[in-house]
Amino acid sequence: MHAEMEDPAWPASTMLRVDAVHVPATRRRAETAWSDAFAIGPERFVVLAANVSGIGADKAALLQAVQTAFDPHSGESGPKMLRQAADTVIAARSVPDAPFATAIVGIVDCFEQSFTYVSVGHPPPIVRYHDGTVAILPADNSGSDSRSADHPAAQIVVDLHGAALVLLYSSALVCAAAGADDGVLRVRDVLADARMAACSSPAAWIARQVLGDVSHDEAALLALTFAAASGSSPSAKGERPHWSAAWSFDTRSSASNGARRAFLACLKSKAVAAPIDVPAAELIFGELLGNVVRHAPGRVDIVLDWTAELPVLHVLDRGPGFRSRRKRERLPVDELSESGRGLFIVNACAPTFSVRNRNGRGTHASATLPLV
Repeated sequence: MHAEMEDPAWPASTMLRVDAVHVPATRRRAETAWSDAFAIGPERFVVLAANVSGIGADKAALLQAVQTAFDPHSGESGPKMLRQAADTVIAARSVPDAPFATAIVGIVDCFEQSFTYVSVGHPPPIVRYHDGTVAILPADNSGSDSRSADHPAAQIVVDLHGAALVLLYSSALVCAAAGADDGVLRVRDVLADARMAACSSPAAWIARQVLGDVSHDEAALLALTFAAASGSSPSAKGERPHWSAAWSFDTRSSASNGARRAFLACLKSKAVAAPIDVPAAELIFGELLGNVVRHAPGRVDIVLDWTAELPVLHVLDRGPGFRSRRKRERLPVDELSESGRGLFIVNACAPTFSVRNRNGRGTHASATLPLV
């Protein structure tokens, strides 16, 4: 395998080492893969990996638009920049017969030990901890064969305490296996290899292990390596990674149609290792979102918070507010009535459930998602 090391002039850091590799394609394909990292403050960095496919000038224009969205000189350095970058990729994915893009872009804060990112159709990042455990992080991985853009990208915040390495990569790395899901698991298994701890160039080593001697497609890998924090007390195995995912959209738009799939994709990324009752969680999500659509249409904020043992779903609308607590504790008098039935179902399924008014700014519904 012929791998090209990226320009080593990465931003200086005492807490983070950036290692990247680019693998050229061995066959002619209209696809470009790249990764990048740049500083936006003391020990604070933007990191990204992306794919763009297409032919001719249209591809070049899209590539320029996506790169501009990640421009370190744009003046944006926070969540707004992440949303703008995601919107650029989402817009590109929704145009028929146009070049196609997937991307993940995030902000690593070494002082806070956090990773905030958005992913659009891109394979999920993977984290390896200093104790050798490995976890797949949540991502909107609808795949390079789908142009679905019917929901907003989630903004995900991951706690990196105890993390040794975070890997971002292009789709070629997972396409080397029989299927995308199998490919992600293959990359995860490579990161779990004990030899990873001694790698001087983890990106090149991972590429060699996954792709072998020949890579038919262009590939890019970005490995972020963190020093072990002295005196830290890592959380128990199985409890990590700790993260939260947030969506914000207008329920009167088509975004509501894909929100359930996006929610389930994030939930299942960790539910493999945690016995969450996924069908019950999906029912709770559907009823709470449906309640907003019926009674408080407009802007809604949804947060899936998995920073404790059980995930908690928060739904915040901007409607007139919820006034009756008893409605969620009993079925409606009229058995054919839709009013109140959804909240009763949520109250019956969720271990804990609360609804409170937000002082004239709408309603906040919060439900803990149940175990199997």
